[in-house]
Amino acid sequence: MNSMDLTAAVSELLNKDRFEYLDIIKREDGAKSLDIAKEILRSRDITDPEEITKENIKVNKRLRRLVELGILVSEGGTYDISSLGRLLMISKEDLKRNAETMEKFHAFFENHFVDDLPREFFRQIYKLTDAHLTELPVQWVQEVIRHMERMEKKFYNMTEYLHDIPEGIIERKIREKESGKKEEIEIVIIYQFYNYPQLNYSLEEELFKKLVNAGAEFRFINLEKERHPIGIRIVDDKWATFGLARRLDGTLDRERAFIGSNREFITWCRDLMYHMWSFEASPLDVEEVTAKR
Repeated sequence: MNSMDLTAAVSELLNKDRFEYLDIIKREDGAKSLDIAKEILRSRDITDPEEITKENIKVNKRLRRLVELGILVSEGGTYDISSLGRLLMISKEDLKRNAETMEKFHAFFENHFVDDLPREFFRQIYKLTDAHLTELPVQWVQEVIRHMERMEKKFYNMTEYLHDIPEGIIERKIREKESGKKEEIEIVIIYQFYNYPQLNYSLEEELFKKLVNAGAEFRFINLEKERHPIGIRIVDDKWATFGLARRLDGTLDRERAFIGSNREFITWCRDLMYHMWSFEASPLDVEEVTAKR
């Protein structure tokens, strides 16, 4: 199907009742035009046979057009949804959920660099629906500290500022490393440099060295002029936080950030972390990193 056909298909689906036809066909696992006409009129409390006949003529004409566009297939007078039709139905459902999420967090999305997200994750923004948006920096910090203190085995972090990693976690990681046994604690960090290889803040130096000594895994991203930091923190796949840079100053916003323990939200954050680690970040030679003076 060429682009003009796809444009025509989408335009046709936006007409009145078309998605309702598809919903009926999907629910019935195939349907005839008369069945669809009856169902449509029944929803309007119309059962008159003459009205059903008139409606069936209109419905059948519209269904044939959907067949021409590749959205439906027809065999023996029964209509079913094609692969393209099912894809468009899913796209419509995702678009609806994304629009609802955008409306719920309208101010955040308008005031932050959402375009910094990889396209496939922007298309799944609805997965943030059940997360909570913080209102104050202290609220975010309190949540981070509370969940970090409960950390058991896994900590994933994408940041431009190393902070709030409990000493106890680092010490456990060091003991595991020195024992020679299989290490259970996993610390994975994507560090975003403003001026590679110099750390962004002078007070990070000590923590960075401790993390290196503990065997934390590092990759890095060099923040260029057109690139802004993204914040991700995931603790044991039980809690996560996600944030973006403000349009006002390009600074990662820790006042207004998403937090939550909802499975869909955590999975979205984790997959974003994996994507950035695998496709955007580069291996970091920790020996090259210098302190900010």
